Amino acid sequence: MASYRYERDIDPADLAPRAEKQYTRKERWANWWDYNLKWVIIIGIIVVFFGYNFIGQYFFTTKPDYNVAVVAPCYLPDDTVTALQEQLARYGEDLNGDGVISYVMFKGQEGNAEAEARTQFGVEDANAVLTAAGKPELAYYNASATDKYLVDQGGKWSAQAANDYMATILPEYSEANGNMVELIICNNDGMAEGAVSALQGAGYNTGDGKTIPVFGVDATDSAKQLINEGKMTGTIKQDAEGMASTILNLVSSVQGGGELMDNTSSFNVDEGVAKIRVPYATYTGE
Repeated sequence: MASYRYERDIDPADLAPRAEKQYTRKERWANWWDYNLKWVIIIGIIVVFFGYNFIGQYFFTTKPDYNVAVVAPCYLPDDTVTALQEQLARYGEDLNGDGVISYVMFKGQEGNAEAEARTQFGVEDANAVLTAAGKPELAYYNASATDKYLVDQGGKWSAQAANDYMATILPEYSEANGNMVELIICNNDGMAEGAVSALQGAGYNTGDGKTIPVFGVDATDSAKQLINEGKMTGTIKQDAEGMASTILNLVSSVQGGGELMDNTSSFNVDEGVAKIRVPYATYTGE
């Protein structure tokens, strides 16, 4: 009965189809924005994010100028650091014009005290000098790398290891790509010579034309020859004569009935400990 009542009381006019409302253009846009505003905002955020990270970073991010490799046997004296700074300023070329040196560091061996010190302080001391001069610190050529060095996996401090690394690096980090390696620091002269050989294969460090600064340690005869020919930049000399003289002084003191550290006032002695530091020397050519 209820159903019948409702049907009975329906006004026939209510059953007539209603005429479709004609919305103005402004009303249609208002309706569209009402339903789609949140999606427009979400899409806009995504576009801005990707635009900044890909387009913005490509055009506005400053690229490093130098890929540098630095080698030092241990903590370097101030005069040695200063000499290295002068050589870097003399030979370095800011290929990207941003004032930053991008470097490569070649480490001879993991766990070796000499290699650890040369790798650590070669960069830390250089950065201290650069910072004091109001310059940016060195930037490792591969910013995403966890270890800021490349190590000879065989632990041989070999020229071949450095050569192989550079042969892989140079096709990707090049002048054509705007990220050329600009400085190479090596734990020894052998690795420095390997790096020079790879650079020569790419047309650099031939003695004429463009030279990428390469530094080593040991002042070997072959490294000194490369330096004198303008193919390598510098090396660190361990003062064998100074070491021998220091040891002879200590032995003489003990043999004469004195204390070990007698007659050492003219040496560079660490305070509070029986340790004498024999300074290293730089070699940048005759």
